[in-house]
Amino acid sequence: MALVPVMLIGLGSTATAQTAPEPRTRAVVIVGLEGVSAGEVFASDLASVGGDEVGSGLLVPQTSPGNQLDLIETLGEGNATITSVRLGRDEIASLADDGSVVSGLDAVAGSVAGDAAASDAGRVLVLVVGVAPHATMVARRDGVLPVVVAAGAPPSFDVRTSGVSLTSDSTRREGVVSSFDLLPTVSAFLGRSISDTEGGSVIRVAPVDPPVALYERYLEMRRITVPVQAAAALYVTLATLVLAVMLVLRSRGSARFGDRAVNRARWFGLSVPPLAVGLFAAGHLPRLTYPIALPFVVAVTVAGTLAVVPLARRGRFGPIVAMGIGVLVLTVIETLLGWSAALTPLLGGSQLDGGRFFGMPNVVVGLVVGAGVYAAARSSFAVGAWLLVGIALLVGLPGMGANIGAAIAACAAAGLWFVVGTRGRFDTRAAAAGLGAAVVGGLVILAIHRFAPGAPTHATRFVEGASGGPLTALTDRLEVGIELLRRSPAAIGPTLGVVVLAALGLWPARAVRPAFSIEPRLRFLVLVLGMTGILSYLVEDSGAAAAGLFFGLGLGALFYVSLPLANGDDVARP
Repeated sequence: MALVPVMLIGLGSTATAQTAPEPRTRAVVIVGLEGVSAGEVFASDLASVGGDEVGSGLLVPQTSPGNQLDLIETLGEGNATITSVRLGRDEIASLADDGSVVSGLDAVAGSVAGDAAASDAGRVLVLVVGVAPHATMVARRDGVLPVVVAAGAPPSFDVRTSGVSLTSDSTRREGVVSSFDLLPTVSAFLGRSISDTEGGSVIRVAPVDPPVALYERYLEMRRITVPVQAAAALYVTLATLVLAVMLVLRSRGSARFGDRAVNRARWFGLSVPPLAVGLFAAGHLPRLTYPIALPFVVAVTVAGTLAVVPLARRGRFGPIVAMGIGVLVLTVIETLLGWSAALTPLLGGSQLDGGRFFGMPNVVVGLVVGAGVYAAARSSFAVGAWLLVGIALLVGLPGMGANIGAAIAACAAAGLWFVVGTRGRFDTRAAAAGLGAAVVGGLVILAIHRFAPGAPTHATRFVEGASGGPLTALTDRLEVGIELLRRSPAAIGPTLGVVVLAALGLWPARAVRPAFSIEPRLRFLVLVLGMTGILSYLVEDSGAAAAGLFFGLGLGALFYVSLPLANGDDVARP
């Protein structure tokens, strides 16, 4: 047990041996844990060691926690001391009689609490941080680390029977903080300011239980998310290939596919929005196991598609409009719930994997903005444009969607929809309208983020210049987007897909010309979704994720409307 107390040199009586020491009012104890999971910390006494305040949570390593601790160690001077130690997994296990990591963490907790209680400092901050994952954590795709923050005035430190959770303005999630929050937390404790905290905020106690259930659900999500996404991608790919072949053959006069087959197959195109909704909404499920998650996603997909089938009697765009309205209603509900499904969605972009911590995640930008274009498909172009402006406010305002890129995309869609629709073609005026609406709408949303009361958002810091300006931000987003494509080559398809959509809208292929001629609004819809998807790729830092569902919704509507019209005759039946 001699290992652990050594880290607290400077807190206890040994420091009083100096001549006329200056009274210390603040002391910080840092314990870095290497190769220890959050689950092991939650199961040990470390999760409840503290003085007046103590909390434990999940640390999302947006930047290296080890590097942050190195920066913190340089802050100790004057009447403040900072003592730090790094403990490896084997070292921790060696402290326990049974050789287990959890028992070793119990020993560390007792030592930390005892020495902090004996400190001659006026107030002590204990910071326990996971700095690196173990190989077993990497194997199970466990990307979060443990964090414990405790503060108090000696001798109040002790090991308690229970603890509470942590949060910060960076995440606005109970139980979750960012590695960027470590440095601001210690600086605030020491009464110091830092000019650039990389967007971090002070960690504070949240009056809820530690996020044990959230951590378990996160591990379940990580176990099944890739197979589930692969199955969904395979379904969409096969449906796309089959529908594309049917469309081409029918446009060439082939009688291989009868009217009944066409009427049934086209509904697979409209199954993309409810499939995406099911994958995202699965984040609300209490458990994410195959027997629970798969039936849920399938049920949402099937029910969401069948629900709009009767509306085919109201015209070719009846089901499309209803589908768009339904997704927008669900978006409003999710906004009221604080986008909590984004913590553990099966659609991708989990906040615990470093995604956006609050507001609308990038992975559903195409779903929500695309749903707005769907809903506008049968209204006047002016009404449709104002609807998209309203969606821009919903997805962009702080306290709601807080997604600037999504707001820019929605504003661009509004400008394009109005000008392309009223002029009946895409030209320089339409391009200027779309770009102008994106710029003006983006500036308005940024101004609201800058001057609105409450905790600053990422957009607030962008306006204040923390991101290096628009050109730097755009360059960074493109670099991130390219890196994501390099790591996930499967995302190249949807990314190129929005370009194909835009090209089809500008230069229609033979197979879709009859449908575009009979229903010009279909061409406008495809063109707007394609161009808005391209813009989303440029302005969002996870471009492929943002653009993917623009392609899915645009292609789905294209197949649904154009298949019955491919040979120039309307063969659709309800």
